[in-house]
Amino acid sequence: MLAFGFGAAKRQRTPLAASRDIFEADSTLMPKDWDLIKAVVLASDEGALASIADADRLVQIAQEYANAGIRILKGEYLAAQPEESLAAALLQVLAQLRGEGATQSRAAK
Repeated sequence: MLAFGFGAAKRQRTPLAASRDIFEADSTLMPKDWDLIKAVVLASDEGALASIADADRLVQIAQEYANAGIRILKGEYLAAQPEESLAAALLQVLAQLRGEGATQSRAAK
């Protein structure tokens, strides 16, 4: 959902190169996740009403936003520190989103 959020925030969708059923949306996403995905689709997608009624289309759109979000994270966060892993970059982003980065930088001063 973090990668989805980055893609949605930048209004970028990147189709997957190949269709792979590695993501089990029904068992992974909580009801509030579905609500967020539907809200993003309603706000940004033409034909949105038809899209939110089609579960397969909704998953496809969510995957496209997440795929774009991963590319954004790689480009913005890993370009600055290429030796970092994506997992380390995600932890850094999560800390910033929680406000921990601001607290740590103030404590360091």
